Amino acid sequence: RHQFCCVARLDGLEDVNGGAACVAFGANASGCSITLAAMVEELRSAPRSLYARVAAAPGHASLVVGQVVRECREDHCNMLPTGRLPYPAGHVNAGMPSDELMCPADDEPSIGCFDGPWVVTGVEEPQTECEEVAVRVVGPIEAMGVIGGMSYAREKPRWQTINFCRNNRTYHGQPLSRCCSFAFLNAHKNPQCIFVGLPGGDCQSFLEVYQAERNKMYWTAISSVVSLADCDQHMCNEPFAEECQHMVVDWPPAEPAAFVNNNDNEDQQKIVSVVLGVGLSFISLLLGAGFMICWIISRPRHAAPLWHSDVAKVVAEDVWVEPDFDTQAGAGFGVVSPKREDFKAAMANVVGRPRPPRALTRGGGLSDPVVQAQRPASGVPLRRVAVHPLHLPQ
Repeated sequence: RHQFCCVARLDGLEDVNGGAACVAFGANASGCSITLAAMVEELRSAPRSLYARVAAAPGHASLVVGQVVRECREDHCNMLPTGRLPYPAGHVNAGMPSDELMCPADDEPSIGCFDGPWVVTGVEEPQTECEEVAVRVVGPIEAMGVIGGMSYAREKPRWQTINFCRNNRTYHGQPLSRCCSFAFLNAHKNPQCIFVGLPGGDCQSFLEVYQAERNKMYWTAISSVVSLADCDQHMCNEPFAEECQHMVVDWPPAEPAAFVNNNDNEDQQKIVSVVLGVGLSFISLLLGAGFMICWIISRPRHAAPLWHSDVAKVVAEDVWVEPDFDTQAGAGFGVVSPKREDFKAAMANVVGRPRPPRALTRGGGLSDPVVQAQRPASGVPLRRVAVHPLHLPQ
């Protein structure tokens, strides 16, 4: 059981922003100083991280030091102090507050970088080791599940999570200041890539340290290294370049139901249903339009009558009745009009057509068509009806 609540400042940390940080911890009856000394010794004996080796000057040794800044016995009394460190002994202002915060503020600007693929960087628990899991854009067909399958993204149906992290800081909290990516051949001469963000140093220094570490053993050695990105812009080392597309893998690659919530499934099912309905309707419309066009093209076309209207009633080849309407009588009637001279000439030239009896031709005893008055039914005014000689009333 803890008997002291402690706060200590640590300096010389290689994996922490600025090399300094405050830590709150509990101590037993031995007190805060003894517990802090054991903590410092453990940090000094720990192997230096890859980031620390890249950022450190050649030959620089890790030397962590610490000092207790608060020691108390009340419950939860070891909140991080917000004051400033005093000037050290021997300074002209010894004992007075300096400009340096007792616990450095975690407010340095940083940029985001892609970090992966996990098979190369060694990430095993992306939910806890990544600040954010990277995603790729899902095409419309794939997002609807018609061809490419349902999206596995847990929150965004149009995005698919992949085997990369999007980080702004290292695992220990250092802000990233540079993004790097490299392509190389592994020990089996297979092409691979690595994407990282650095809290300090440059990409060339990282490459030298990384290659030296990998080449310590034959089965992890790399060769033919090519630098793809060395930049200081946000997410500038994206992994979708042609050289490394084969390293981008959907995550999770199997059993998507364990990572997709029910709301996403319902939304995707609705999208699929709507798209299928619209697609079927569009196909039906195209089929109907095609059928109509074929029917219009294939239906027989009749030439317009040359000598009478389309609505005339044809009695014989040279006799037809045109419909008309008497507005005063409020009734319709038929009209047989005299034939045009061009019609008569055309009919006279028809070979093999029998000529009518002379009694029915002009000068043969009958005149041209006449107009005779007929009395219609009771209550209807008289109407004039044009009749042909062959249809004169008896």
